[in-house]
Amino acid sequence: MSAAQRSRSWNAASTGAAIFTFGPLSIVAHFWVTRRSLLGVLAGFAALIFLLVVQTALTSLYQDVGVPALIAVLVLQPVLITVVPLVAVAVIV
Repeated sequence: MSAAQRSRSWNAASTGAAIFTFGPLSIVAHFWVTRRSLLGVLAGFAALIFLLVVQTALTSLYQDVGVPALIAVLVLQPVLITVVPLVAVAVIV
């Protein structure tokens, strides 16, 4: 992000509150707040759709392979929650 975009971004408390309150929809809001353009909103929706597709695919994989849900949540979901959005943002930006 550019310096202007970083200055408009949320602090850690605001980010946590947005994620807790709005879940994945906070991705779109983040892109709007930092980019302030229609292209930014579209990039946010693209990141959101990408994240939901990957999460749906992983959930389907968990069910097909038979991985217990608890192990999947404890081991694989943190990777999805942290790495996938970062990769999506890096690809889109």
